[in-house]
Amino acid sequence: MKKIFRLLASAAALALLPLSLGASQASAWGGTGYECTTLSNGDLCVRIYHSSDGYSYTRKIEVDYTKYSGSAISIKGGFSGSGVGGWAGSYSTLSAGNTYRHYFDNVPFTDGQYVTGLIQVSGQGQFATPQQWIGAYYG
Repeated sequence: MKKIFRLLASAAALALLPLSLGASQASAWGGTGYECTTLSNGDLCVRIYHSSDGYSYTRKIEVDYTKYSGSAISIKGGFSGSGVGGWAGSYSTLSAGNTYRHYFDNVPFTDGQYVTGLIQVSGQGQFATPQQWIGAYYG
């Protein structure tokens, strides 16, 4: 009987372990051409678009933040990379249940570099995505 109780107690403790560890950790996810990170109230993503002709070394960068909860914020998007970066011109108000999205056109990157998506939230600071590799085949 003691052995069964120990097994049940051990199984219950193991079942709760991922919940307690996952609650305090941010997670990063993405796929070909985009990288995202989960923040406390939403998801922040950066996406790389290859030039329309497929040959020149310019890219369109998309930065978006989907806000799932919390009070409204003032936000603007940006990006940084190897010697290149920029910010949207002004702040926008974003409330829960909505997405902020900004595009940066004709960004001069070459293959083999990284770009990071950024948001600046008034009164809270700056937040970043994981680095996104700029490869030849992102479109």
